[in-house]
Amino acid sequence: MLLKKLNKLLFILFLFIVCQVEAQEMGAFLPFDSVVKSQQIEVTRAIVSSLSHESFQGRNMRDGSIELTKNFIEKFLIKHQIKPLIGGVYRNKFKFDQNFLAENIVGVIDNIKPKNEYIVLCANYDHLGITDNFEGTNDYVYNGANDNATGCAALMQMAQFLARFKFTKKVLIVFFAGKHEGNYGAGYFADYAKRNNVNIKAVINFEMLGRPFQDQKGKVYMNDNELSNLSFEINYALREKFIVEKMESHEDDIFEVEPKQDHIPFYNLYGIPANTISTFDPHTDTIYMTTKDDEKSIDFVNLHQIINKMTYAVYHVLYHNTEIKTEAKKEEE
Repeated sequence: MLLKKLNKLLFILFLFIVCQVEAQEMGAFLPFDSVVKSQQIEVTRAIVSSLSHESFQGRNMRDGSIELTKNFIEKFLIKHQIKPLIGGVYRNKFKFDQNFLAENIVGVIDNIKPKNEYIVLCANYDHLGITDNFEGTNDYVYNGANDNATGCAALMQMAQFLARFKFTKKVLIVFFAGKHEGNYGAGYFADYAKRNNVNIKAVINFEMLGRPFQDQKGKVYMNDNELSNLSFEINYALREKFIVEKMESHEDDIFEVEPKQDHIPFYNLYGIPANTISTFDPHTDTIYMTTKDDEKSIDFVNLHQIINKMTYAVYHVLYHNTEIKTEAKKEEE
């Protein structure tokens, strides 16, 4: 009897030590101010300005100039010690349009234990490239500042903060190619991960965050938010209504005018929580997919505020190992 009690006490002590080790890996839970101090608005501005600069020639994945974009992202990941996921290289090649090869860029933030559970944070890095002068101006470059240099900036800023910690789950940082060709990069990577037994638990995609949604500063909306409890958990982490609902007048035709998002292949293939966070309003954004979508059109103060909040919310979810649940799949009409 005494031996059983002793064994029970030793087991409890063992669990306590394990919990202490895990807590040390993540450190004490940090306040929101820690995120604000870590993420400088100048860095957010520099990322968007660089990716949308004329020299990047619109980030068309079929153009050789796309190497500038890939190198820019890879250097950022290396600088912040975010390791490649696949065979020591960041580039995840996939065949597109017969013999054309495109590349996703994939980094990983390791976890406390060698456990095969992942959270995916992602954004697409490609855009439309260079156009003929059909818009009646001398501007031939689709800069894509909002679409989607802002999403990339959010992903990069979040990655550099989260890379300081080891959570219970690994964090995949994924930059997709082929968004404007029909979500090819996201579709390929979802399939690649499934075939290679990468156990993805949730996906958060970032898309077009540079102009306020319906004049609601510091707020975002979430595509398909009814399919998971993610919006609730993020709002709970921030103790505010950060993720807002679309206006009812827009609901009827929202799926006709919004671009398809890169979270969809993961939901369809895995049946896991997968959502896109955005501020893009298709009813009022008159420069979407035009050459006027440059850095001058970006509200950097609002963008940076949103990045701070998203980073803290994701950090909160990862630190507390919050369960992100999938709601019942919508029935097809």
